[in-house]
Amino acid sequence: LTIYCQAQQLEFQHYSLEDGLSQTTVYDIIRDRQGFMWFATEDGLNRFDGYEFKVFKHDPLDSTTIAGNIILCLLEDAAGMVWIGTSKGLCQYNQQTETFMRYTNSSA
Repeated sequence: LTIYCQAQQLEFQHYSLEDGLSQTTVYDIIRDRQGFMWFATEDGLNRFDGYEFKVFKHDPLDSTTIAGNIILCLLEDAAGMVWIGTSKGLCQYNQQTETFMRYTNSSA
């Protein structure tokens, strides 16, 4: 059995608070089909377009904002929708309006 391998060169970029990242504790990272990098942090959802960060945070007075600021996990589904798991519930991101649909547990 003969196996041929070619080393793959990987390139990493380090981002910090000075670059616009809202928090250095990152729980999850995804790249969506549009090329945006999404970072799940302890202080908001960060979207990176290759040049700058846009930070999405919870606003208790606006129901279209993300459910909570502690972002735990991220997923892009087969339809290209970005889903965000927060400490306060699940959210779906609307690319057209840059708003969030919240799916939270209601206490009875």
